[in-house]
Amino acid sequence: MHFLNPIALFGLAAAAIPLVIHLLHRGRTTPLPFSNLAFLQVVHQQRMRRLQLRQWLALLMRTLAILFAVAAFARPAFRGAGGGGSFFGSPAPTRALVLIDRSYSTAYRTPSGRLFDRIRENAASLLNLFTTDDEVSFVSFAGGPLELGERDHRQPDDEPDSEMLVSMLNRLTVSEEATRIDLALQYAERHFSAERMAGRSSWNKEVFLFTDRSQHNWDELEPSGAEGNRLPGVHVYLNDVDDLDQRSNTFIETVEVDRWMAAPGHMVELRVLVVNASSRPLQAVPVDLYLDGERLQRRLVELPEQGRIEVVFSVAPRRAGLTSGYVEVGDDDLALDNRHYFSFHVADRVRVLLVGTPRDVYYPRRALEAAAASDPALQLLPAASADRVDAAVREADVVILCNVERLSMVDNRAVHRFVAAGGGLIIFPAPGVDLSSYNRHLLPELLPASLVGLSGRGGGAPVTSAQARDSARALDADRPHHRHLLADLWPVNAEDDPTFTSTFELTAGDHLEPVASFADGGLALAMGHRGRGTTVLSSFPLDLSWSDLPVKGMFAPLIHRLCRYLAYPGHELTSYTVGEAVRRRLIESVVDGTVQVEGPSGRRQFIEVEHGGGQLSWSVPAIDEAGIWRVFGNGELVDRFAVNLDTRESRLAPLRATVVRRLFDGEFLHLLPAPGEGTLADFVLAQRYGHELWRPFLIIAALFLLAELWIARAPHTLERSQNDAT
Repeated sequence: MHFLNPIALFGLAAAAIPLVIHLLHRGRTTPLPFSNLAFLQVVHQQRMRRLQLRQWLALLMRTLAILFAVAAFARPAFRGAGGGGSFFGSPAPTRALVLIDRSYSTAYRTPSGRLFDRIRENAASLLNLFTTDDEVSFVSFAGGPLELGERDHRQPDDEPDSEMLVSMLNRLTVSEEATRIDLALQYAERHFSAERMAGRSSWNKEVFLFTDRSQHNWDELEPSGAEGNRLPGVHVYLNDVDDLDQRSNTFIETVEVDRWMAAPGHMVELRVLVVNASSRPLQAVPVDLYLDGERLQRRLVELPEQGRIEVVFSVAPRRAGLTSGYVEVGDDDLALDNRHYFSFHVADRVRVLLVGTPRDVYYPRRALEAAAASDPALQLLPAASADRVDAAVREADVVILCNVERLSMVDNRAVHRFVAAGGGLIIFPAPGVDLSSYNRHLLPELLPASLVGLSGRGGGAPVTSAQARDSARALDADRPHHRHLLADLWPVNAEDDPTFTSTFELTAGDHLEPVASFADGGLALAMGHRGRGTTVLSSFPLDLSWSDLPVKGMFAPLIHRLCRYLAYPGHELTSYTVGEAVRRRLIESVVDGTVQVEGPSGRRQFIEVEHGGGQLSWSVPAIDEAGIWRVFGNGELVDRFAVNLDTRESRLAPLRATVVRRLFDGEFLHLLPAPGEGTLADFVLAQRYGHELWRPFLIIAALFLLAELWIARAPHTLERSQNDAT
């Protein structure tokens, strides 16, 4: 046992007060002989001995009452594992880190209020636990740690006081980012590193982790540290949440837009995946579709428990250009994830020019003719020969060079001007391509890539032969590829996979984007940008002796999507999540003007134009809101893109204590009491210093006082005997 307030022990001297008073009030007696009453003297002495015994007992009770009362003010406690200091000394100082979760799942509403409000109140209540000798830092986290303030005894003039820290906590709001508990724990590991704990080896080390305990990112953690756990030797206090099993939530997980067929007045399908992350089925849940700020359709759906359902909307965009909207599910206890935003470009026309001989353009022509039957915006221009490129490209939006061996210098310059002005270009090199002409005159002005050699047999037997297939290269869906262009195009059956018996080796420079990759890591299709345009370079010709891709099912939709994508290269297809890095391309007309980006809340910020890889682009420093972001160049709207929440955070499944105990040393892990099961301060002090005994000591002191009152009272029998004697 030790005392947390040992200075109060000086008050033990007060225990001598009852004895001093007793000694000062002892009167001196003068014997007076009284005849014929000698027999009463014996009786009187017996009575007086009893009275003196009562007086000494009363004196003892008064002394003990004072002793225990003074000891209570000294705050006696059983020494805990984290306590420090000597028996009569002060406990060791504490270095503490308070981590406050502000990920968007903490906005969940309970009958007693938001989880985040409870987390913030618990964090503020800790301020009373620390003395001027302690060091405590407050850090919030969602996508990453954010330092709020620190109270450090070494710098009393610069530290924020308790009122400032409380003010900072009150201003703290819920973020729209998902939980990154891994980054928060890495911050804690650095906070208690050997360098920062130099000279504090005897200090208590504590981490207070206030979180809603949603599972996302926790289940991805692995124990670390020398002892197989995180933060060895640090006491980790994790708050308890009393409603983990009662949370329910519905949200929109994905919205897939059939943007490859989008045209004014033409029906476009939107496939919406609605998830019910609760343990009970839901009836008549409304799902609404909004396009350009107008609600167009509503569906009422039934959601099974812990299940999902796909809802399909069909809508016809009214105009060409940038179109955006969102799908919204009915209100629930976590409103932040009820909307999912989308944005796409509606094309009025996509004119495609095929360059090559009739034999060479056969497969892409058939693919595009099939696509044009469903895509009203797609227009296939008459094919042109390789020596007529200069005149033909003027009417096209996208040009496909089909097995062209080489271009004249005039045609090379025409292609360069076409791409720089915003045109799209697809290059399929010929089996007998002039590599020198390509690498010296055509490719350098289009993209940072070159064709340097041959892999495979270089033509010959068709790919359908068994011998050819055994040595062929194959595409790999796990390798880097364009996630939008190749989404849902990968074959389900192995026999539908395209094979490549011969290819050119494609070398990549900086800023080259992979469209598709081989299983051995080589590039099959790559994309680069110059000026306002985009070029896609293939490492194989359109020849069945080199590859059977032209006769596979994925070829036609791939060619169609490439043409759609390249026709409007300034409007990227990528959608983003909150906290993700965003880089968008700019069109030339806004290069010399002022570029601003506007978030969903209306807040605008200026963006600097960046030059790199032969293209112009801009990056947004902080994507912190979900919604439709807009880009303005010279005061005009030039781009629009969607930002959504990371829906993995929307699954509010509880994090069980068994998972937490895998990550931390069980001896140093403390689960804070649930609301109503005790105060946070009492629990922490009990773990830090031991169980305090001041309450029992005060009760014992009160019992001694009651005993003193009972003992000190004069018995009625004694009073009657004394009256009779007189």
